[in-house]
This record gives sequence, structure tokens and C-alpha cells, in this order.
Amino acid sequence: MRFIQKTAPLYIAGQSGDIAAATREIAGMRPDITFFDMDADVPQWMELMDIICRNSYLIFISDRGETALSLYKKFTTDFMMAPLTYLNFIRVVTKSQLIISHHGTPEAAPDPYSFYITEEKGRLVRILYDDILYVQAAHNYIRIQLERGQYLVYLSLKEMEKELPPRQFVRVHKSFIVNIQQIKSIEWNKIILPNDEAVTIGDTYKQPFMELIAQRLISIKKGE
Repeated sequence: MRFIQKTAPLYIAGQSGDIAAATREIAGMRPDITFFDMDADVPQWMELMDIICRNSYLIFISDRGETALSLYKKFTTDFMMAPLTYLNFIRVVTKSQLIISHHGTPEAAPDPYSFYITEEKGRLVRILYDDILYVQAAHNYIRIQLERGQYLVYLSLKEMEKELPPRQFVRVHKSFIVNIQQIKSIEWNKIILPNDEAVTIGDTYKQPFMELIAQRLISIKKGE
């Protein structure tokens, strides 16, 4: 951190001790360089590292040489061994800046099939979009309902709506977002899901929702 502050034109765009939250921020901000201090077991972070590498140049910091070298080979970025020296920091940063100047920052390519939530400290849970039945507002939290199980996440429904694929998820009520692919049937103002739960379609959302469904409607004419 102190090396960044003393090296113009570098500046700290953000920092986090939560890798899942940091991954979301990096995907949105797309900083030139991301420093990752490996103070935890590596395998559980592999998929998140892959997402980070699609949005930023990743530099590993570690006191475990073999681990740092294996990650360097896998993600073809760079690493610094702890304890850090300013000379090594300048070497790695200069190399990264040369790569960026010639090739630019990586093309953004977020995972189109899933996302991660922090269930408890130190544990990440991967959730497939296809497994979600609906997302429900629950005071300061949201409830992500799966066919088997559910998770409470400290987010607003509006924030979660921005993270979900718009072609697959639709707001049907001020408190509900539904996975279109999980709709079993629509009965008047109710959406019936595979677990037989019913979600009410709010008056404000009914017309745009039905217009969306109409695009997928196949009419059967009598006598044909």
C-alpha cells in the first residue's frame, strides 16, 4: 500500500478484505492493476481469480514461492514474493504498465452462468442463475430462493436486479424478481413456480410483464 502511494501516477482505486465483493467492484471499475495478497487457501478463489483476470492485470503477493509460481503460470500475470521490496515492486509495475500500453486492459468477460455470495466469513457459495426461482426483498436483505434451499444476502432488490441477466429475470412486484425460465404457469395475477409457490404480479408491473410473455406466446386457433 505504501509503495503505491509513493509512486506517481499510481493511485488506490479501492481495497477490500472480501474477495467476492472485490471481484464485483473490479468487474465494474476495471482497474489497470489488481494486487492480490494471498493469505488464504488458493483453490477456493480460483474461479474468482479467473474473473478478475478478465477485467484487470492481476499481481499476486505471497510468501509461498511454489504457489505464487503456479498461479503465475496459470494466469500469465506476475507475482511478488513477501517480504516486499520497493525495487521489486517497481519492476513488476513497470512490466505491467508496458503490457497495458501495448495491449490495453483485458476484455471484460463476466461469468454468464453464475455468481458468488458470501454466506459467512471465509466461505463463498456459487449460485447458478438457472437454479434461482425468485429473489424477494426482505427488509434490509434479499432472499434468493432456489428449488432446494435459500440464501439471505445483505443487498437491496434494486442492487440485485442490476446484477441479474435482464433476458432471464423480470421484476413482477415491488418485492419480487422472478426467473422467467422457472415459470410453471401464469394464472390470472399469479405466477406459479416449480415448487408450487405462487408469486403475485403487482399492478405496476403487470402490463410490461404480460407484454414480455406475449412475445413468447404461441396461440392455438380452434378448428386448425
